[in-house]
Amino acid sequence: MAALKHRLQNEVFTPGEEVLRAFVRVNKRGGKRKKTDFLCIAATKMEPIQVSLYQVRKSEKGTFKKKTSWTIKQLKAVDGKDSGEESKDFDLILEKTFKWVANNVYEKTAFIGQLWKICNKFVPAQNVDFRNLNNSLKKLLLNANANEADQQQDAILQVEGVETAEDYQELTTAEEADLQAMMSKFDYSITNAELFTEKLSEELIALDGANIQTIMNAEQGVIDLVEYINDSVKELDGVEDKLSYYSELLKTVEKHMHQMSSINDHMIVEMKNYNKLIAEVEAIVERFDLPEEYLTTLAEASVDDEYALPKCTEAALAAQIALKSDSKPELIRLNAVSEQFQNISMHCTKFKKRLKERLISMFEKQGSTFEFISVGSSGEIVLPKHAIRHSKLLPYAQLVLWLKEMDSVMFEDLCNAYTRCISKRYEKELHDYFEKIKKVFQKSNSDSKVFGKQFINDTLAFVVSVIPLITLILFLPLMIDVFNTATKSLKNVDIRSGIHNSETSGFDKEVIAKFGKVFGILLEGLGSYVGHEQDFITEFFHLPVAIILLHDLSHDYVLTAFSLQQQINEDTIDSSGSVAESRRRLKEIFPSLDSDMANLIKAGDKVDPSISLHMFVRVSAQIKSHYGYAQGVASFYSKLIANWLVTVKRLFDGCVTSLTRSFDDYKISKKSKCGILPFVIKFEEFAEEAETIFKGSDRRGDLDKAYSRLFIAICAGISRVALEHPKTPKDVINFENFHRLFSSIARLKITSLENERKEAKENYQFYLNAYITSMLGRPMENLNTFIDGLENLLASGVKAEEVGFQLAYNKQELRKIIKEYPAKEVRKGLDSLYKKVEKHLCEEENLLQVVWHSMQEHFLRQYNNIQDLVKRCYPGSNITLEFSIDDVLIYFSNIAQSH
Repeated sequence: MAALKHRLQNEVFTPGEEVLRAFVRVNKRGGKRKKTDFLCIAATKMEPIQVSLYQVRKSEKGTFKKKTSWTIKQLKAVDGKDSGEESKDFDLILEKTFKWVANNVYEKTAFIGQLWKICNKFVPAQNVDFRNLNNSLKKLLLNANANEADQQQDAILQVEGVETAEDYQELTTAEEADLQAMMSKFDYSITNAELFTEKLSEELIALDGANIQTIMNAEQGVIDLVEYINDSVKELDGVEDKLSYYSELLKTVEKHMHQMSSINDHMIVEMKNYNKLIAEVEAIVERFDLPEEYLTTLAEASVDDEYALPKCTEAALAAQIALKSDSKPELIRLNAVSEQFQNISMHCTKFKKRLKERLISMFEKQGSTFEFISVGSSGEIVLPKHAIRHSKLLPYAQLVLWLKEMDSVMFEDLCNAYTRCISKRYEKELHDYFEKIKKVFQKSNSDSKVFGKQFINDTLAFVVSVIPLITLILFLPLMIDVFNTATKSLKNVDIRSGIHNSETSGFDKEVIAKFGKVFGILLEGLGSYVGHEQDFITEFFHLPVAIILLHDLSHDYVLTAFSLQQQINEDTIDSSGSVAESRRRLKEIFPSLDSDMANLIKAGDKVDPSISLHMFVRVSAQIKSHYGYAQGVASFYSKLIANWLVTVKRLFDGCVTSLTRSFDDYKISKKSKCGILPFVIKFEEFAEEAETIFKGSDRRGDLDKAYSRLFIAICAGISRVALEHPKTPKDVINFENFHRLFSSIARLKITSLENERKEAKENYQFYLNAYITSMLGRPMENLNTFIDGLENLLASGVKAEEVGFQLAYNKQELRKIIKEYPAKEVRKGLDSLYKKVEKHLCEEENLLQVVWHSMQEHFLRQYNNIQDLVKRCYPGSNITLEFSIDDVLIYFSNIAQSH
């Protein structure tokens, strides 16, 4: 074993600077392979010391090699498998269980013992579990002293005739030096081995004799030592007797101490129970023992007196604490507590009835009270303010909350009574207000049955200058009535086609702009007015405050009208009924607000579809101002404004659709030349108005989409009319209208239509060139035909100097053709051309001089081309046309001026 350990140390662990502490020969239990492995425990030489477990295998060549390694910290338990009888089996529990069979029981015992010592020394905190060990190992593990444990281990192994894992010890330096000195005295050859053995025997005998002599000389000392030991034993016996006596005395004292400790524990528990009982009784008394003053107040105090309200509130809250606080059922069953509970409940019931009757009486009085609206000398109409009514009810807010928590059914009845009574007052005030407004405007018009342009102007001006902001909500039905009546009386507005004549329309842009301003003020007033009422009912009835925050408002705060409405509905669901409760109450108070505004929007659109642009921008602006934050008013008003946004968005889309349909349905006039098409002019007017309305609006994207739709419809309409018109050439219709279209876009600086502007300009230039080519054609036809022949000859490879030798293209033929086109005939032809162009073009667009100038440039290009070819093919012939470039310029200029 020592030699094997020495070999393992040198071959396996010395290269890694480790020291082998213990090993055991093993086989895997249950495995088919019977080859022996070695489980080794090794520690590093350098600080800090690291201990590891290794599985070492011997190869076929006889060398040892590490196969698997674990740190000692990975070891969780060791199972010795010796619970019944000794066994060679044992398990090491690491990340999984490894089952081994040792070579013999003694090696297994020695290995586990060393493993235990190493675990206690290097990982004591890990507390490795050693279980199912034999008796000898159990005794070893129970000994706390490490040195004693080593001695016991050595003794066990010596008794059993087993070599320990630490049998082998290397010679010290001194021992090695003595051995070398002794052996140097002899010859190392094999022939002196017998002499060397004899010498060693002689020295051993001498040493034994010396040891015996030393023992004999120390005999007296041994005798004295034995006597000292006997005396010590006697003294120890005496001390042991005294300790036994004292122990008997202490047993009696211990018994008395246990009795005293038990009594003390009982006293502590009794005191705790007593204190808890006192605290519970005091809490019950404090809770249910209401002052007689409180009970008297609940039973007799008048809730009509506002000075008595603080006392009533204080008494009611105290009673609420007594009745609503959490109590154990056992306490309520006590006779005294039960009687007091019923007494307080009876007083609270009486107080709740009186409070409900008082508040309903106030609601009915406020609902039936109606102050007739009067018109002052300045024409100002003043509505009763509800702030005074609110101030009379607010002192009862704390008691209403008390009622809500004490009796939900009675609280619901109270809320219903409020909405029922107050809605009647609003209805009366609204009706009287409308009547007064109608009378004021009827006086300002001689014919009250006909509402014309002046009446609408007066109405709008009155709304802007006279009506207070908070009362604008009441003006909705009046505006609807006015616009519906005006729509019937104004016959010059072609709503069906969507094309309006600005000179004959019943409403000019100024009036429509005023309406847009009034509509914006109306929307702002609605939010404020609804907010004031909801603030009151939220505070008075203690309704939950709704929080609605719309997403991505910083980028596109409405996205689309339909997505906004859908998001508000989703937020309503997510708010656990708080929004629905607040919205339901306000809807009962203002039942017709949503429909009145929708009717107003539709009535305005019937008067003039362009009003929908104003309404679309105004409603969108209100979305932005009301949804950057959203609490209170958002719960009800957000739903309304989302509905209105859907309505105006549909009207806006309808306006655009109506325009595009009018472009498609335009009927061609066959009696006169075409000129600028009406729908091109309408688009220009629409764009001018829309740019003013949408300036600074975040709804610019919707307008840009509308522009794109209209541009496509206009292009299609221009092309259709150009093909169908019987009198005006199609190129004229195209370039005149495309010129007007791209000029309008450029003038208005509509950046979203930049590509469309370029497209319109390209179409204008294309059709202008086509018209010039078709009208100017090939002046001096025979001459141009001759020139074409020259160009064909040059293209076929004939040299310019040889062209004159061709029979058909000699100088005589050229001179003959030139004589056909004297200056007088050329001027006459140009004059006739100008008259035709003037007849085709319209005066509105003023493109005659542009076209004439382009024709001049086209004619000059032909002239220069003829002159160049003549010079190249007939050099030195001095053949030229009978008129010069200056003559041509004079002809074009004189013709333009003469007309």
